[in-house]
Amino acid sequence: MPWIHNVKNTDMVMAVDDEAPIQMIRLFNEPEGKKYLVQMGVPQDLVNVLNLVGISGAANIASAIKMAKWYEWGEGEAVVTVLTDSMSCTAAGWTS
Repeated sequence: MPWIHNVKNTDMVMAVDDEAPIQMIRLFNEPEGKKYLVQMGVPQDLVNVLNLVGISGAANIASAIKMAKWYEWGEGEAVVTVLTDSMSCTAAGWTS
């Protein structure tokens, strides 16, 4: 956590292994990952823009999922997170 962060305003800190967002970036960018997401019911329009999610944004998604599981939240409940960065597929060497 950065030193400027006021921990008195923090409800929870969630640790995320580095491998989780890396795997998520692969899922969002590789053709087989995109195909899998569509098969799992993710709308094609959303799958088409997931390649914009950067590594920090993917870590935020992973931590939001982990938090929802921790609190045993389910259908009808929502978690909101911020995608704090973006990724250019061409800069990363991936094609969409």
